[in-house]
Amino acid sequence: MLSGAADAVGSDDRLPEEMEVAILRELAEGRTDEAISRRLGISSRTLRRYLSAMLETFGVDTRFQLGMAAVRHGVIAVDEGVDADPSAG
Repeated sequence: MLSGAADAVGSDDRLPEEMEVAILRELAEGRTDEAISRRLGISSRTLRRYLSAMLETFGVDTRFQLGMAAVRHGVIAVDEGVDADPSAG
């Protein structure tokens, strides 16, 4: 599954699939499962299978933790142009 995650949890050492990275990017944008499925052209069931596998690979329990782990391991990057708190500043 995800190479950065594999290093973190000691599993296999293959590169992340394009679909996995795309899903993580969509999660980082705060999209719902329905929106992600539609945008990526996959069924919601297939999306849930990807999410379950990635949660297990990273050893986390929630989508939020998954996103944080993906950033921490360099699988996806945080967009520096996005203001985390739009009311600040």
